[in-house]
Amino acid sequence: MWRIAIACFGLHLSTVAHAAQDDETIDFADQITPVCEVEKLKVSPPDGWINVPIQTEETIIRGCQMMLIVEKDLIGVLRVLSFDLSNPPADMPRWEEHLIGIESMLIYEMGYRLHKPIWQRQDVGISGAGFGGAKAIGFSANIEGNDKPQEAHFLVFENATHKYLISLLTPARPVDNGIHYKSNTQGMAAVIRNFRGSGS
Repeated sequence: MWRIAIACFGLHLSTVAHAAQDDETIDFADQITPVCEVEKLKVSPPDGWINVPIQTEETIIRGCQMMLIVEKDLIGVLRVLSFDLSNPPADMPRWEEHLIGIESMLIYEMGYRLHKPIWQRQDVGISGAGFGGAKAIGFSANIEGNDKPQEAHFLVFENATHKYLISLLTPARPVDNGIHYKSNTQGMAAVIRNFRGSGS
């Protein structure tokens, strides 16, 4: 079983969307980029999704956020983060737990509240030469102020120099007959099938 340790060091990361703020309209037109590019990894968003960079002052983290927006409703969120842990904190737990702990804190700021683990996978197959060590875990969740059940899925993996995390924030399978869950999980599957290395 994974132990999720919430990171305590100071991160100053502002996401481009606040999932809990359903009454706000945010214009992403001037932020959209065709490809998500983090350290030594590029991936295109799934069909129908938009991609915007995540702005951060932390030099160890680069990221982007993909969103599925249907008729102005935010249906799903895919976040891709790279981490340079060449100088890890002295008290860092296993790197997989460390990455998920950081992301748990960041999505908490977006209004997501994680609950119990509901599944986990070892040895997940991913694409891209040089990438490996992929593991995944899913949690039940909710959005503050929203009574529809949610889920948060995390995939961690690595290459020779960096650690990576992809997170999917989605309505749970029972919501709206599973239509959003299906499109969101298919989107995440498309992303992990299309990794390619970057020289950046």
